[in-house]
Amino acid sequence: MSCTVVVFPQGGPKRTSTSSEALSGQVVPFAPYLVQRDFPDLWQAYVRAHFASIADVALAFGVTERAARRWWDGAGPRGAFVAMALRLHPASAPAFLLGADAPALGVAA
Repeated sequence: MSCTVVVFPQGGPKRTSTSSEALSGQVVPFAPYLVQRDFPDLWQAYVRAHFASIADVALAFGVTERAARRWWDGAGPRGAFVAMALRLHPASAPAFLLGADAPALGVAA
């Protein structure tokens, strides 16, 4: 099963009088099952590329050593930690977590 996601430029869709004009953002094919299946491996690659040890992961995300070890070994996190990763490494995390062609995020501190 796949679906389509419409991605709008920063600031959301432009307010127009017709709904077809409002949906003029970039259309991105999206396969939820594949994202769910592959995400633990993507998270593991991100964690190992950005942190030197399990202790560093635990400290950066405020999780237990057990949780950090699970991530290091390939278990995926809950959503809030993904958001934290995108804020910690806005230039590189999107490529790891969203795909190599994902743009870097302009995240305000």
